[in-house]
Amino acid sequence: MPGGGPTPVTKGQRSLALKPEPKADALAAVVPRPPKSRARRTWSWLLAAAAAAVVIGAGAMQLVQQRRTAMCADCVSQLRSIGCAINGYSEDYDGEFPPSWRETYPDYINNAKLFKCPATESDGWRDLAAGTVTADSSGYAYVPGLNACMPGDFVVAHDRSLANHHGYGRCVVCVDAHVEWWPASREADFQRLLVLQKEAVDRWRASGKLHEGLERFVGPELRRLMDLGVPCRKGEASVRFDFLPEPH
Repeated sequence: MPGGGPTPVTKGQRSLALKPEPKADALAAVVPRPPKSRARRTWSWLLAAAAAAVVIGAGAMQLVQQRRTAMCADCVSQLRSIGCAINGYSEDYDGEFPPSWRETYPDYINNAKLFKCPATESDGWRDLAAGTVTADSSGYAYVPGLNACMPGDFVVAHDRSLANHHGYGRCVVCVDAHVEWWPASREADFQRLLVLQKEAVDRWRASGKLHEGLERFVGPELRRLMDLGVPCRKGEASVRFDFLPEPH
């Protein structure tokens, strides 16, 4: 303005001067955010899928182990029944056990399927049911030449192979019809037990003094091995087996 006085402020200029500055939060709401990285979303999905796979895998492994344990428990029950049948046979034959499986079916074991280990898929028991005994007629190996007067821990029958229970061990029935679990870690001891047991029986029979019993022919090594099996006691709520990671 002429004369050097202050410049008058119009009404519009006054309203602009009084208008507050916009806040940072308001600006952030107005300014569009960049979209999330596609790689970040992919990694999130991958991590979620991996976690789900671990949970599913752990559940599946638990189910497999429960199924194997149930099959072993069935195997124990069957071998116990076989042991009782063999002892029933001995009552009719002056204490002698049958020479083979053939003499037990059907008079003492009326169900041929009892000779099949539940953990195997073999159907060789059908041959036995038809009257033909072969090497594959039973999932169990029989130990001949024993009688009811021998030590109760002598092995009379056992799983034919470690493969019956996926390499984890064997179920074994003894002279007094109790059943034991022999883990695969003691397989060498089990095979040694069978050898020493046969040697003791052979020496006893060769002595001609059968009335004296077998005890004096059982050496200290055989006695030690006879104590290594894990008894599977009747009436237990569950039977513990050595189910470790899958053997290679």
